[in-house]
Amino acid sequence: MLEGSVAVLVLTTAIGGAFCWLYARASGTVANFRTLVLGSYLLVQPLSGIAHLTRLGASRGYVDLLAFPADHLLQATAAALLGLAGFVVGAGRIRKAAATATAGPPPLFATRTERLVAVLVVLGLGPLAVWGVLEVNAIAESLDARRIIGLDGGTARFSFLSHWFTWIVSLAAALVLSRAPPRAALWKLAVVATALGLIVGSLLWSGGRSVLLVMALPLVLLAWPYLRGVRGIAALTGAVALTLAVATISGIRGDISVGNWFDWEWGRFSMLATSLEYVRVNGYLMGETFVAGLVAVVGPPLGLAGLPLGSGDMLTSTDVASRVLFGHFDAIHVVPGFTAELAVNFGLPGVLAGYFALGRASAWIDGRLARQEGATGRLLLLYLGGLLSLRVIGADSAALLFYLFYSGTPLLLAAAGAALLAGLRQTGAARHASGARAMTSQLGQPPCG
Repeated sequence: MLEGSVAVLVLTTAIGGAFCWLYARASGTVANFRTLVLGSYLLVQPLSGIAHLTRLGASRGYVDLLAFPADHLLQATAAALLGLAGFVVGAGRIRKAAATATAGPPPLFATRTERLVAVLVVLGLGPLAVWGVLEVNAIAESLDARRIIGLDGGTARFSFLSHWFTWIVSLAAALVLSRAPPRAALWKLAVVATALGLIVGSLLWSGGRSVLLVMALPLVLLAWPYLRGVRGIAALTGAVALTLAVATISGIRGDISVGNWFDWEWGRFSMLATSLEYVRVNGYLMGETFVAGLVAVVGPPLGLAGLPLGSGDMLTSTDVASRVLFGHFDAIHVVPGFTAELAVNFGLPGVLAGYFALGRASAWIDGRLARQEGATGRLLLLYLGGLLSLRVIGADSAALLFYLFYSGTPLLLAAAGAALLAGLRQTGAARHASGARAMTSQLGQPPCG
């Protein structure tokens, strides 16, 4: 049975890798979200399963799947295959992107209005973002903490305010790049490198490697078309900087191990055991963890508005893992992953349906990016795609909502403001044109009588 599961996981990885290549070939770049999300899934599920079942890691992590009933191994293996099938079907047909002959990338900001909105967001929310960074680092220093997973009570807002700093810096970098001469490649690279350094420095308190990736990725992908002539230097420098940052954080946390990274640090295959065991004893949750995540996101603002929304005794996916492993609900650092959350709610059909939705979402983002011109809209789409690949598959559904609506507030405001003003401008232009046509028509009428 063990050898058969490993063989299925190897086959799943091979098929998934082939689809990653097909998506990249069709779009003309590896940096498309069907490839990135599927690649993340392969790391988190089938490759993680191979590492776990072959005991590649130095330790068994939080849970040893093989210590549970044999049926759990069969279901976990089936879930890895079903997740791939659901994603591929949801991602749709593989169509080659239409070639566009252009002299260079389009302007970063499509209109003056969009640039003005970006400036207002940077100036208006920038001080709050800097305050958040200073406060959360002061808290980390006072606690002498290597890593802060979560903040309680009134201090929780500082973690989100510090995340705003990423978008203030990203929008500011986009504004500077939009004014740079077309041939100033090294200057553009220096701007992007400085911005990324500020972003990474503001997030070191979190101790999260995936957090650094998901917050830095949008600016990297946004700026990449404008770094023509220095892309080789940029790629090499970025790879070295990323490796050093990840190694530094891993060293601080004391968990440098390639096997462990695939097995349970980044991988989540073995964590399916917690969901499967919970279902065996208590039955399916039928969407409870998704509702609990939604309530956790919308509850605080409703409470401030005088409309308290209690979560009652609803379980989150981390509650399920903690309950099975430790018998209590306090181990919030044990994150079972999206596949485990789908399984504990709806079983294997839920895994198939959930990854079908993820495939559809990835294809939609790629399609919108191909048509999106403005920097604010592109940053928001790139951020959403990064969340799907780096903060959903390895985490849970609530992570997407928290990061999008709380951490991503500046981006949402910038994109919404630019879209609203653009719509008002188009409406005004349409009314002006309609009035002009009406006047022309009246002037062309013969005199009465």
